This record gives sequence, structure tokens and C-alpha cells, in this order.
Amino acid sequence: TGLRAALRLTAPDDFDFGGEPCNVEDLEDYIYATGSTAVLPGVLACSVDAGSGAYGAHGQVLISLDGEILGGSRYGFQVQVRNPVGGSLSSATLEAWHLTVLSASGHPVDGTSEPLRLNLAESVGLAWGLYGNRFGVPGRLGIEVSSYRPFSLSGALATVTISPIKTLATKTSRLRIIAPFGYEWDISNARYENETAGAAGVPGTSADLPGGLPSVTLSNSTLEWGSAEYNEQHTYGFVAEIKVPDATPTASVNAFFVEFGDWDSGDFADRHEAAVVSASDVHALRDAAVTSAHTMQNALATLTLQVRTISEIPAGGALLVTSPANFTFAAACHVQILQVPSNGPAEFECNASTNAQDKGEVLLANKKATENMPPGLYSLHVSVTNPVATPNAVSGSTPCGYDQCWTFVSLQDKTNTSSILDLQTSVPGFAVRGQLAHAEMVLLTEEQRLAIKQSTRPGRVTRIVFALELAEDATSAAEMVVRGPPGILFKTDCLPGVKTTSTKVFGRTELWDTAIYSKWPFAAQVTACRGSANVARLGIEAGLLAGHRYAWQMEFVAASSDDPRDDNVWSVDYNDEASLPFQSFNLSTFTDTLLTPTSPAESTVTPLFLEFRPRTAVPGGSGMLVLQAPTPFYFEHQHGSCDIELMSLPESGGEFKFESEDLRCTVDEESTFTMTVELALGLDLLAGVRHRLVAHVRNPVGELASQAWVLQSFASPATDLSSALDEGQVSGFPVVKAATLWSVQFGNGVETPQNKGLDYVTLKLWATLPAELQTGDVLQILGPSSFSFVNTSVNGGQCNSFEWDADVPSGAPVVANLQDVAVSCSSSQILVAYGGPAEIAAGARLALLFKTRNPRVTPAASENYWRFEQRRGSSVECAGLAHGYRITPQLESVSVSLLGPLFAAQSKSEVQLSFRVVSNCTLVLITAEDPPGFSLAAATLRTAVVSPSTGGGEQPLSDAVVVPAGLSATATMLRPSPTLASTSANSALIAASVREGQLVRFVLEDVKLAVAGGETLWSLETFAGAVHLDKREATGFRQPGLISVIHKSLKNELEPALSPLERGEAEASIMSSWSPRVSSPALAEFSLRFSNDVAASESLGVSIDADYELKSEGVGLFSIGATGLLEAVALSVTRTSSRSLSLELQQTLRALSDVSLVVPVVAATASASLGFWRFETRDSGELPTHTNDAQTLGFELVEIFTIRVTAAHAPPTATFPVDIALGLGSAKPRQLRIVLPAGYTAPPNCTSSPSTSCEQRIDGASGLRSLYLTPSSKSAFSGSPTLAALVTAPSVEPSELGSAGGWIVSGHITSGGTQCGWGEDREGFSLTPLSGIEMRYAGIPLTTVSLAISFEVRWHGTGSAARTPRALQILPPATYELSCDTRFLRLISMPGNSSVCAVDPFTLSLAGDRPLPEGLHTFMLAVKVPRETPEASDSSAPGLLDPFFKVLLLEGSDPLGSSKVVDSNMQVLASPVLSMLLRVQQPIISWTFSRPLSEPYITVRFALERNVAAGDKPFRFAALLLEIPEGFKHVITSASDVWSLNNEFPHAEDWAQYDRPGSIGSFFSGANATFRKIRLLRDESKRVPLGKYGWAFPVSIPLVMPSENIWRLSLCSLPTCSDGGDASALAAFVMPGFLHNEVSATQGFDPDLVSGAAPAGGQLALTGLVGATAGLLPLLRSS
Repeated sequence: TGLRAALRLTAPDDFDFGGEPCNVEDLEDYIYATGSTAVLPGVLACSVDAGSGAYGAHGQVLISLDGEILGGSRYGFQVQVRNPVGGSLSSATLEAWHLTVLSASGHPVDGTSEPLRLNLAESVGLAWGLYGNRFGVPGRLGIEVSSYRPFSLSGALATVTISPIKTLATKTSRLRIIAPFGYEWDISNARYENETAGAAGVPGTSADLPGGLPSVTLSNSTLEWGSAEYNEQHTYGFVAEIKVPDATPTASVNAFFVEFGDWDSGDFADRHEAAVVSASDVHALRDAAVTSAHTMQNALATLTLQVRTISEIPAGGALLVTSPANFTFAAACHVQILQVPSNGPAEFECNASTNAQDKGEVLLANKKATENMPPGLYSLHVSVTNPVATPNAVSGSTPCGYDQCWTFVSLQDKTNTSSILDLQTSVPGFAVRGQLAHAEMVLLTEEQRLAIKQSTRPGRVTRIVFALELAEDATSAAEMVVRGPPGILFKTDCLPGVKTTSTKVFGRTELWDTAIYSKWPFAAQVTACRGSANVARLGIEAGLLAGHRYAWQMEFVAASSDDPRDDNVWSVDYNDEASLPFQSFNLSTFTDTLLTPTSPAESTVTPLFLEFRPRTAVPGGSGMLVLQAPTPFYFEHQHGSCDIELMSLPESGGEFKFESEDLRCTVDEESTFTMTVELALGLDLLAGVRHRLVAHVRNPVGELASQAWVLQSFASPATDLSSALDEGQVSGFPVVKAATLWSVQFGNGVETPQNKGLDYVTLKLWATLPAELQTGDVLQILGPSSFSFVNTSVNGGQCNSFEWDADVPSGAPVVANLQDVAVSCSSSQILVAYGGPAEIAAGARLALLFKTRNPRVTPAASENYWRFEQRRGSSVECAGLAHGYRITPQLESVSVSLLGPLFAAQSKSEVQLSFRVVSNCTLVLITAEDPPGFSLAAATLRTAVVSPSTGGGEQPLSDAVVVPAGLSATATMLRPSPTLASTSANSALIAASVREGQLVRFVLEDVKLAVAGGETLWSLETFAGAVHLDKREATGFRQPGLISVIHKSLKNELEPALSPLERGEAEASIMSSWSPRVSSPALAEFSLRFSNDVAASESLGVSIDADYELKSEGVGLFSIGATGLLEAVALSVTRTSSRSLSLELQQTLRALSDVSLVVPVVAATASASLGFWRFETRDSGELPTHTNDAQTLGFELVEIFTIRVTAAHAPPTATFPVDIALGLGSAKPRQLRIVLPAGYTAPPNCTSSPSTSCEQRIDGASGLRSLYLTPSSKSAFSGSPTLAALVTAPSVEPSELGSAGGWIVSGHITSGGTQCGWGEDREGFSLTPLSGIEMRYAGIPLTTVSLAISFEVRWHGTGSAARTPRALQILPPATYELSCDTRFLRLISMPGNSSVCAVDPFTLSLAGDRPLPEGLHTFMLAVKVPRETPEASDSSAPGLLDPFFKVLLLEGSDPLGSSKVVDSNMQVLASPVLSMLLRVQQPIISWTFSRPLSEPYITVRFALERNVAAGDKPFRFAALLLEIPEGFKHVITSASDVWSLNNEFPHAEDWAQYDRPGSIGSFFSGANATFRKIRLLRDESKRVPLGKYGWAFPVSIPLVMPSENIWRLSLCSLPTCSDGGDASALAAFVMPGFLHNEVSATQGFDPDLVSGAAPAGGQLALTGLVGATAGLLPLLRSS
């Protein structure tokens, strides 16, 4: 067509393209991405022609273009049209859509010979026609595609579910569904039956699809069903498969078309319903592009890689870009982000490598490895080193159609190149060339610039001059490629803008510098120039020579705005040579522009705020700004003169406002949409500095879409190219309907001049909505920014004193009466959100009353407006603007602050007041209005200073004085004599001369604060004499409430809440009331009372100024609940420092209700560190909400005493000395109390030290005894003394008496006075019971038997202090009886010594009161065994029924005297008493003779007083075991040596067991033979009758008798019994041995006296011999 082509689009009758200009736009970007479809080449205008329709619709548009339409190319665009309203359609409607292509002269060049087709698959089709209803409303039509992965990628067909299909009415009709172009239907597995058919049916359907299976037509893109009846009561569905193409369609709309009706019919009645259902993008990468800043070989270049992903790339995935061969990327490549999706990565991880084909691979992943890469357009800069020169010819064998291809792949797993997400794409690369010798953009002189009309303003046609120098001659025609910065635009046919002659390149011949530039050869004609965006391709004939610098001029359109990227460069390719990038010019434009109207309402005069930043300074005196609005707008002016505000807003601060006399604003009355601002001399608009311009504009009548405004600057009024500076388009705003009746009034309906700053006012806000009110709409009311509508006392946007106004005209819906209306506030904004279920017609009324507080002064004129907007999403439906009202200024800069030093309510403190006066005054009345209880009656003026209105430092107000209460300010004070007097307790009258504008600061001392906390309200009034001037109420400081500490205590470390060390109850009862110790755990408890409520969101701070450590664990706060019981207050505790805690409260604490605070602490390190406790409640305010001003004195602490108690020897029940080593720290007690462990006592004189007196006392509650030690002199204990005391030990360790066993010390300043420290020795010392005691006897009930006791004697001490035991005392359990029967009494270890024996208590001593020798001893005595084993009783006193023998070694032999205990053991356990069914008398032994080394026969006899039954019931008796003393041994050589003296005893076969000389092993335990044991086996199958039994055997007498000459006979339950101590020994009797040559008291068995041969086994029926013991046995029984 040539340049300046045009398109004419004709619609059927009654279609309306709207008013001028019509709306024509590009299609979505992806349509143009592949290059198969192009954008229109520069739309200049779109105009509308009226059609011939019945409604007068505008049915034809003319689209004027800047460029040309190229033959053989496909183009795409969209234009807005309004469908006709109902009625009937003719068949012509389907045929009337036509497009004609026109040349610049308006002649048709091309056109449609048939109607524009709806479906490209139709060879000849019809255009689209209207349908009666929209099919695709929710619930009536749904189309769901299972996957949009291309068939070529997935290898599988996608499933399309079309359900529901529900018609609006019952109709007999056809049905057609057209898939997006490129999709292919496959119905081989289609389903159309209802869901009752199971797997063959379509879920959610109620009937089979009436048409059954469709026909697949038009290249498989369309499904057509024949005519069938569709019932509106049924829901239908259809499921089929579809083949997804390799790319989202770009030759048609990407949507499914659904038509229900006769699509060929022109009768509207046959066309029932239709819908367009958008399809998703095919999962194939698109919009890929690779551009390079230059194409020079072996040089580093910046690549722009662009691609649009469709699928999300998960964490671990990446984009893989593969270059042609021989491109080189740095291994750790750097990425500059140009564009990513809104939630895309902030940084990329870039890794590059070279593959096996020498192709570069760049792997781009999210640097945050755990985050995904969302789908969208990615545009990135990556550096690359170009290879050697490489051509890029057209190729049919590559995926991109050229030799050099760049491939993009999205990977699910960056380590697996086959894990492809979206179908990959390839784009052509670029040829790489050699280096041009030189290339540049020529910097022109001002004369040259004006000569060629070069403009650097954005969007303007401009010209620049290039120059190049070849390295090689151009010997053939070639293409020159000129690449510009992004945003510039070459015309499609750019040849007319190319100048090469010397008369035109620089504008005039004389401006050509022949010294630098060679003339362009005539042969090297430029034959063509084709422009595409920022690239121009010139066809040049051969003729340019190497070594010459050629200049040429090109024309293009400058970029419309600054590109934020750093690629403002040019490059040139020609003759297989390429340049490096060279710098372009900077746009002369404004940056950071923002245009904001106060209101977008139509026909409204509104302040307009324009912010901008000049790139070029605008000189004052000659320069000017020109602001051009779209033509319907109108700048307000008076006879061409306008009022504006202009401010300079540098980032460094120091805002500067131009005075009105320094600006001249004019509006051309012929073109009122243009405003000019001229600057006074010397007042420049600085480059790079942000400015704000405020003007007033009248919005046009009627709604208007947003259009751009143009801002220009000029150096002079000439406004031509020579004067032009910056230019920029500024985004405009849409004009919307105006709200009618929008008004802001006072609640009383009038505005009064007394409307003062900071006064509370009630405002009435009314509006009538010209647009319908839809669900989700928000009505927004904006007051001047200095107003606030929020209730600051609560959170969540609650409005301050909001209510609906019932006083509204009737006849229209009122917003207040609608359902689901929510009102919220934030700062100076009120939002009324409508969430109702139905639309409300236009005309709804909004009326509300609102209480707010005036700002101090009238807002700036440009800001003193009340705005109203009805918002729907991001758009505004209607708006309103009303002027604000004037406010009378009051005292300014008023502040009241509390200086301290005390802050709590009811305290006396200092208050500072500062304010700026408005009028000259002589008196200032200060009143504390709220809370009640303030008193200024005693206040004095500590400070009175003023600061001048012109600035500067403070100056004393020397004549200021407080007027005493009840006294008038008189002339004696150099004042006029008013009648005003300071009489109110909460007021203070200050006489002082203050000038207008001065800033006053008073500090009042001795101000009594209010009775409770809360925000304070102060009133300041000024007077000139008696004339009242101004009054200003001001919110002052927030008065902290008072925390009263009703009770306090510090409990020591024994408090259970502190998890103390385990102690006995007795010790704890004494120690729990003692004072807490330094550096020790303690529990602080406080009862607090607050003067005001404490909110749940506040924190309670607890701190102390002494070196305590406050613990967060265990902190508790308790209040009295509804039941009258203490309940825990919900809170969380933070330890802010070692000395402070913060308790975050989660429930409210009520005023004047006591709460209990519990805080675990570690006490201070010094007893003198009392400290003061501070309690404060805080919110986010500067002052606490409550405080006690740290007036709570801390606690008295005592020292930690160390104590170590030792004893050299500590026998149970003995009295012995102990050493008490103490460490008293800094304390100097006059009395020490030593608390003894449980069971310990002391003698009357409890110390042996003459320097200390000692008194024993009993604690009545615990029963523990204490020693009270005081120095004999008047001095005090100090340092580390060691004291001596005498104590008497208990019979057992204190721990067995329920005590911890420790020794405790407490120090007191005076006797029984204040405690100064305490400590404890928790270990103490252990009792040292007599060791080595062994007590042996047989536990035969009610029988007197021999008892053998073995023990060790030690002498303690030396010289006169020696303590030697002289008597053995045995205290048996209560049911046992010990006797001094001489038949049993033996000093086994001391043969030949005589003894003295006493029975009660049993005491045995040597004759002559001789001491017991040191060493081991064994004595024997008689004991009568009780019926049963005694058991300890919890309720019994120790020693009554316990099972222990108590053995004591005494210093004296008098059992009833005061003999002292030398050693003792009070817990020798009694042996178990056996069954009453086992009745055996004490055995005896006899012997034939006892000469040393002789071998007499030994006889052992006992009497069995009760039959022993056969078997093992009630007990088992299997054997007898005889054990011989050490040194003795039996000399049995055969069985005949052992004689049984009563054949009634049932022996087992081989009943005598003994070891023989030479035998291997032993019958008894142990590996070696023993000759000191004989075992006699019983035949357990026979009973043992009661009777007397005896056995005899030979032994060898030792040369020296053993020290423990005791024989033992055991009755055993097992035949293997080997020791009397075995568990199988039922009873082990001990029998005293005999001495050398001692004659046996009873006749022993002598086999030599037996006549005749002995029976086998040596058993005789010698009843008479056994009976020889009859005289002894009855005696034993009777004893």
C-alpha cells in the first residue's frame, strides 16, 4: 500500500463502534510472538462513520496508519463494538463484516471478497451473528480440558468434558462447538449418556445428550449435532478427546465457540444461545527472542534472552537456553533481570557450560532453591562472547528456519534434560561479523541540530547523523542493519528519512566538515530502507571504501519514555562487519511524573496535583512550563490568569515553595486546555529535583476514558525547536459520573465563624448515587488529610462516633437501610462497603452523621476538600467534591508533658506546657480539666521562657509569675487590673507579657497529679487585661495510674514453688520462716492494686535496682475470680534483663481490685542491697499506663553461713564432742542457734569451751533440739570460728527418723533478736556403729538355746582422754530373754577368765572391772527364743517391738549406772523364729578325752520333742550338718567310724557323708576336701519319732585350741546342705567347745566299750547309752 495506509472495517447494520475516537488496540502479545502475525504499523487515528441502521448506529470505522500494509503478510487487531439491541436479523447480517485496505490516497488496494469468517477452517463461511441469550452463565455451561500439553510432547490426547449443558428453554435445535484453530477433535471414545450409565455416562447429567454423537467437520475442528429437542429441565453433557496443537493459536481467538441454534439462519428467532469459552494456553514456550547489543566477532556482548513460560517451574527446575556453536558464556554467568512475573525470582542462579556439539548451555534457576518460578514472561540480560564471524542463512533443516538457532527448554529437574515441562521453542539467532573500523552517532553542534531539526523529546520525529569507517571495501551490494535503543521506532519505509548527500546530512553544505567526513560515493546508492521497531535495514549498492569515514542521516520516532534499562546504545552491521555498541542521546523528558486529581467527577472544578522531575533545568526569567490537557478539560482562570502553587521537593529536604508573585500562570482563552507557567528571574526549576504543581481544572461533561496529558518545558517563550527542553506524556485519569447532592454540612446545619481549631464537630455527609449500587461496591469518603475519623481507643478500623442520618429526603433507597452494609474508617477516610445480594438502582441515598475534631488550622486551599467516590474494584463509578470549611486558628503547637521525677497518680511532680500564642496577651490561665484530682494550688513556676516567632534560641520571660490563689492580677504586677483570679484548685493563673507568634514554655513545680490515670485534658486561655482572647483545649500527656503495693513478702528458698532441696518436715517447719539469704533462690510476693483498668494488651513490667536475678519460670499473677477464689491471670513472660521482667497480659485487670504477683528470684549478693522495686504497666505509649515510681523498698536479706560439723567417733546413743566450723560472711551475730538433726540431744553442759556458753532448747512444733551458743564476753562471733559442743546421738541415723540429717545454723544480732544469716551442713557426719558383730543362735520357738556373739573391741583416745570399754551390754528385742546361766555362759575368746554377769539389762564384764582387751571377741550366753519373730511397729517407740538386738560397749560395768557408751550397734537383726512344729532342744557335745593331738570320739546329742512327719510337710528335714571348730578335724576312715546312737532315727542309705584323705573333690561346697564337716542324711520317706538322738565319730585334737572354739549343728532342708549359714539350714545350733584335758560333763560314746562286732555303718541300738543324757535334758527343758 505504501506509507500512510488505512483500513476500513464495515459492520452489519445496528452495530455501533461508539463515538469519536473509536477504540482500536493490538491483540494479546502472544499473537505476534511467532512472527506469523504482525501488529498494525503505527495507528494514527480511528474515526467512525454512521451506518444506515435503524438505530443510527456507527457501523464503519476508518483506521489511519503511519506505515504500510505489506503484501503477503498477516495482521491482527481488535476494535470495540456494541452489539445491536434485540430485534430481528437478516441473513445479510452474517455476510456484512468486511475489511478494505486503502492506500494513502484512499484508493482500495485489497479487500475481502467474502464475509470475514468466524472459523478459519471453513473454505467459505459466514461471519458471526448474534444470538438471543448468553449460554455461558455459571451453572449452565462448562468446558474443561484435562491437559493442555501438546500431543507432540505428551503423546496423549486430552479429554474435554463439556458439562453441564443446560438450555435456557426447551427447544428443538442444532448444536455446534468450534475448538480453537489447530485443535482436532477425536470422538472415537466419546460419551454422551447420563450418569446412570456408569462408566459410559457423563457425571452430573440427568439425561442423554439428545443429538447423540456429533459429526466432526472442518478439519476436525468442529463438532456438529443435528436438530434435536433439548429440555430445559435436564442437564446434558458430552466427553470427547482432543489433540492439542504445538502452540496456542495465533490465527484465531483462543476460545471454544458454542452455538445453540441455526448458525446459518439470518432469523434471530432461530439463534437461541451462544457462548465464547476461553481456552488456556498450550503448554509450549512462546514469545522467545534473542537480541544482541552488537554482532561483532570475538567480542563480549550483552544478550537479551526472552521467553514466556506457561507451566510453573518447580523448585529444583530451571530454564535451559542453548546457543549456536562456539558462543562462550562465563561458567558462573551473571544475570540482569529486565522483566519477570510479579512474584518471580529476585535473583537467578546462572550456570553455563559447553555441550558436546560446542554449543553454549545456560541454566537459569531461582537462586532461592526452595522456591518455584511462576509462569510468565522472563526477560534477562546475559553476557556472552561471540564466536568468529559466522553467517546466518535461511535453512530448511533447522527448527528456527535459519542456520543459527537458539533453543529454550523449561525443565522440571535441572539435572535431567528430558524432564520437559513446556514444549521447547527455537528462534533464529544472528550472524556474527568482523569489526567495523569505526562507528558512531555524531554529536552535532547547536547549529547543525537546528538545521536538521533534531529533537531529543520523546515520541517526536527526529533525525540523527551516523558515521562509519569500513575495514574492507564494499565490493558488492549489501544490507546495512542499524539497531537503536529499545523504544525508538523506524517507519516501515524509512528510505525517505535517509540522507547521504553533503547538502542534507548536516542540514546545509557549509555545515559538512570535509576534514573529517568523505562524501558518499554516487555508486553506493541507498536503494531501500525497511524499519521494524528499533531496527532499520538499508539496501546499499557497492562503492563504500575502506579507510574513509562516511556520514549519513536517518529519521525515526524517539522513544516515548526513558527505558529503565542501561542499553541506550546503537550498533551497525554492514559488509560482514559489525560495530561495538555506541552511545545514543538521552531523551529530554520528565521523569517520575504523577497526575492526581482531587476528584475525577464530571463537570467538577478540582485541584490537580502534578509531580515531575525535569531532566533539563528550566531557567527563571525566560523559561516556562506548558501543561496541555486533553481537549475536553478546562483550566480555571480569570481573564486568562490562573492561580497555581509550585513547590520544589528535593530528596535532601528543605521543601521550597515558590511565592505567587514569582510565578505567572496564563490560560489561552481560545484553547483553555493549555496552561503556561513562567518563572521569575533567578528562580530556576532544577534538573533532577522533584517538583509539585497544583492547578485547578474543570473536568469535562460526561464520562471520559483516561487520556494522556503533555508537559513541556522551554528555555524561552519562543516554544520552537531552539527553545524546547523537556517533554513528557503524563498518564491521565478517567472522568466519571458526578454524585448528585454531595455535601458536607455541620450537624446543626450552619457554619459559624467560631468554628475553632481542635474543636469537636458533628458533620452531616449526604450523597445521591447516579450509578447502580452493586454487590462489592465501596463508597469512599475522604476528608482533608488533617482530619481523622478513627476511634483511636480501639483497634480494627472502628469509626469515631459514626451514625446513620435519618433526616434524608424520602423516595429513594437509603444505604443505611440496606442489608450487608459495613462501615470502617482509616485516618481521614470512611469506607461504606455494600455486600448485599442484589443490585440497587441508581439514585440510592447515602446520609450519615460523624463526629470528628477540627485540625488546628484550615487545611491548605488545594487540600481543603471533601471527596466522595463509588468504587467498584479498581474503577471509580461516580465521584463528588465539596469545599471544606474555614477553621479559626487557636493557640498552636500546644504540648503538655510530664517531667517527673514522679509519674504515678496522686504524686507531686513537674509539668511542662508549651504553646505558640496567636495574639498578644498578658495573662495565661492553665486548667487541668481531666482526669479529676489535679491540684495546681501549690504550683510554682520553675521555668518561663519564650522563643521568638522569627526563630532563635529561648529567652527568659523574666516578668512571669504565678498569681496566688484568690488574688487578682493587679497593676502592681505591671498588668491591667482584670477581675480574673486563680481560685480553682486545678488551675494556675500566670501573669506574663507574650507577643504574637512567640513560643512559650512554662515548667510548673509541685503539681499534684490526678487521682487516677488516663489521658489528660488541659485548657489554656489567654487574656489581654480583662479581655478574653483565645481558649485552646489540648490533650496532654497520658497520666500514669497508681500501682499501690498493699503487701509484699520475700520467702526463702524453702518455698515449695522453688523446688527446694529435700528436707525433713521438722527442719522445714523451722527454716521456712527464716529470712531469705543473699545470692539464694527466693520467692517475691506482692499484692498490687491498680487505680485504673489494665487492658489485656498491656505489659506489666517488674524490675529492681539491686543486683537481683529475676526468673521468668514460675512467675504468676492471680486475681480474685467470680467464685471468690484466686485464679491465674493469662499472660506470657519475657525476661528483658537479669533484673527485669515483662508480663504480657492476655486479660484485663480491673481497677481497685487486688492482684497477687509471684516472682521467683535469686536474691542480691549483699545483705545491704535492699533496692527499690518498680512496677509499671505499659502499652505503646511514651509513658506507662500505671507505675509505683519505684517507691517500693526492697527486702532485708541475711548472709549465707557455711557450717561443717565433724566428729572423731560417733557411736549411736553415745555422748561425744563435735567440732562446728562456721563461715559467717560479713555478719557478726551475738547468738548462734545450732539446730540438731532429729534424734540428737545434748547434755546439760553442751560445750566444753570456756569462751562459749551453751543452752539446749526444744522447738515445740518440730520437736527438734537446738543449741544456743553465745560468747562469754560481750563480743560477737565473726569470721570463720570453730566451736566445740557435746551431743548425744540417737540409736539410728536421723534419716531413719524422718529427718534429712543435716546440721543447721542461724545467727542473730542479739539474743533471740533479728536474724543475720543462716546455713546448713546437709551431709553432717555418719554414726559409727560397732562393727564386726555376728550373733548366732537357732531360732527354735519357746526354747532356750546358746547364743554366740562376736564383736570387735577398740580403745579410743589416749592418756586421760582414753575411752576403754569395760562391759558388754546387750538389749534384746522385747520378747527375747537373756540369762546369765553359767551352763551357757562362756568367754570363748578369753578362756580361763572369769566374768561378772547382770541380767536386766544383760551386762557382761570381766571380773575385777578390767577393760576388755582390743581385738575380736566371741562370748556365749543363753537366750530364750520367743514364739515368733518380732516386727517393727510404726506406732511403737523405738526399741520396744523392733527386731533388733542392741549391743553396747560401756566405759563402766555398772549396768544401772551412768556408764558412758564407748561403742554401740543398735541394729543387730534377730534371727527368724522357726515354726512351732519344729521342737528341738539345745544339743550338747561330750568327748572321751581331750589330750592335745589325741583322737577321741565326740558325741553329739539332742532331744526331738515332736515327731517329724515323713515327706516335706509342714517343712522339709533332709539332713544334719555338724561343723567342727578350726584346728579340729575328723579322722573318719570308713563308715564304721560313725555311730548312730538311736536306731529309731531313719537314716538314708550311705547316710554318713564326709571327706576322706586322698579323695578328689568334696561332699561340701568347695573344690578341696574338708575334714571339719560331717553330713548325716535322713530317709525322708519315714517319720522321725520324738526322742533322744546322738551320733559319735573320732576327731583329732589340735595342739593349740582355736580362739573361736564353737561347734555347730544344723538341721537342713536339703541333703546338700554345706554350711550353717546356708539358706537350707533350718536351725543352726552353736555349742561351746572344750579345753585341753577338760573332762566331759557327760559321758561320751566310746566304741572300745561296745562288746561284739558293730553293725555295718556303725549303727547301734544303744538306747541306754543315749539315755545317759537323761539327767541333762530335763534340766534343759526346765530352763
